[in-house]
Amino acid sequence: MNDSRALRGFAYSPAQFQQLVDDTLAEARRLGASDAAAEVSEGSGLSVSVRLGELENVERNRDKSLGVTVYLGQRRGNASTSDFSAAAIEQTVRAAYDIARFTAEDPAAGLPDAADLASPAEVARDLALFHPWSISSEEAAVLARAQELRSMAETLVKRAPYRPAFRFHHHTQPHPSADDGATGRRHLPGAGCRPPALHGPPQDRRP
Repeated sequence: MNDSRALRGFAYSPAQFQQLVDDTLAEARRLGASDAAAEVSEGSGLSVSVRLGELENVERNRDKSLGVTVYLGQRRGNASTSDFSAAAIEQTVRAAYDIARFTAEDPAAGLPDAADLASPAEVARDLALFHPWSISSEEAAVLARAQELRSMAETLVKRAPYRPAFRFHHHTQPHPSADDGATGRRHLPGAGCRPPALHGPPQDRRP
């Protein structure tokens, strides 16, 4: 993967994310932080729901975030922003710094020891955790309808001895398919359903 280019579907490249982190840590050092940590992410999602074969909702979302933790000795402050501009980063680091100034000391606060951090070689290793899936809302609706039909058929087969009266509701929810750290994560439509209410044969009430 070329770090200078953003992955398909994302606005920022890994190199741009690294620059944002570097700028954030540099601002923390400039303010006088003894330690600092920063993380940045970008995500996009698609959620499609159907009810009884009819399309009910289609929702898309896109978000990004930069978070920073500033340490002043054993005191710690956190702040975050969705604005990646230089001015916003400065304000966010300043906010975390000011919080740390007025926070009580915590003997357990601090960054991990260097020996506990991943080495550059380990960081560069591809764990095959990111599996982008290019799918349209129309294709997601087809999958949701198919899942709804399967769920209804399976329920009826399991209750074959009875004649069920049921009410069915199906909703697909976004499931995280992967999270590759610096470049963010992508949500893809999955499927889930709530089983219908089933009623067996009436009980014999004769004495």
